Amino acid sequence: MARLRSRYNRQLLWLRRRLTPGEYLGLHLTLGLLAAAGCLWIFGRLADDLVRSNDSLVSFDQTAASNIRGLTTPALTTFFLVVTALGSIEAIALVSMIGAVIFGAWRWWLLFWTWVVAAGGSVLLILLLKVLFARPRPYVEQPLLLETYYSFPSGHAIQAVVLYGMLAYFTVLALRTWRARGAIVFGTSLLVLSIGCSRMYLGVHYFSDVVAGFAAGGVWLSTCIMAMEFFRRGAQR
Repeated sequence: MARLRSRYNRQLLWLRRRLTPGEYLGLHLTLGLLAAAGCLWIFGRLADDLVRSNDSLVSFDQTAASNIRGLTTPALTTFFLVVTALGSIEAIALVSMIGAVIFGAWRWWLLFWTWVVAAGGSVLLILLLKVLFARPRPYVEQPLLLETYYSFPSGHAIQAVVLYGMLAYFTVLALRTWRARGAIVFGTSLLVLSIGCSRMYLGVHYFSDVVAGFAAGGVWLSTCIMAMEFFRRGAQR
């Protein structure tokens, strides 16, 4: 072991820095890259199956849609209509504007620019991916909600992950106890998952659309957080 440590001392020191929470480019960068790579892999697999017209993906989406339609009730429909509105363009635009005004008014410029880039980038990402894949919406005889634009990936899922994820991250930075931080992360995750489920329940997205939206949003969210940490820790350094 001593010989190995002596021979690979530089490599071991580099690995140690990547796994140290307080380092300038430490654990946060490692976790961010792993999260982005994992989300990118999931999105790539789904996109590849969609482009290749994989029968198993189509069959699973259709089966999941049929099973979900069998669960419809008036109460659930009302609930999911409210939940899906939290991920709508109007709601996300309102949240984005409020966040930008607050961060700008308090001169928290790092938060302001991270917030603006995250919000604007998510919109561009949605438009680019939807036009690129051009997947039609699910056909439902009696739709609970009408949508006309392309289906893959879910724009609600992407925006929910990025915007509410960034809000949760900012809040976690301000909190001091792990219990409070855990509560914020859990509540945000529950909200994002509920928004994704609402899109499938209302019949405007397939299961793969929502999962791909979560994955694409996860890539962009991880990228924005890593960039912010790079500048934040650089300023502290």
